[in-house]
Amino acid sequence: MKRLTLWVGLALLATSCAVSAAGAKKTSSCQQMLAVEPGLRFCADEAAVLTGITLADLKELCVDLGFEPTDDKDTDGDPSLLLQMGKLKVGLLLYGSLKEEPVRIKSLALQMRLVMREDASAERANAWNEAARFTRAYAKDKAYLLESDLDLEGGVTWKTISRYLLAFRSAAADFAKHVEFH
Repeated sequence: MKRLTLWVGLALLATSCAVSAAGAKKTSSCQQMLAVEPGLRFCADEAAVLTGITLADLKELCVDLGFEPTDDKDTDGDPSLLLQMGKLKVGLLLYGSLKEEPVRIKSLALQMRLVMREDASAERANAWNEAARFTRAYAKDKAYLLESDLDLEGGVTWKTISRYLLAFRSAAADFAKHVEFH
């Protein structure tokens, strides 16, 4: 599959978010990122609709986005990825035909766990959920969890998957600040 290198788009995206954040109305960095110039092309074949992807293509996209993917396994022993998103580690859980060849990923789930020194507050997680879109948060024992899902079976483009990953990176950073994670 022919795709453009994403670093140019990311540089423009980072510049756009930094410039628009100064003096703009209070909006989350996730909202700013999703409002980026609609003509910005993350992928060469934007019109191709995908209903599943391969693990190799997903890893390549993660590398292009600068997320340094490493192979992992979920609690069921299925393949998953760990992504480095800034200073935060995020799990990318994969769903679909994972034990058959060819492996076809049909949905994605991002999950970040922040372990705190004190018990996590359900009120703080609920406050996030009241204001946030595209993510959900909850408190469990001494940890906060932030999650988001993307169904591929209904049809997506590479740009959709890119925006999903980038939006979660932004939301994860905002959430870490929200719960005062250091």
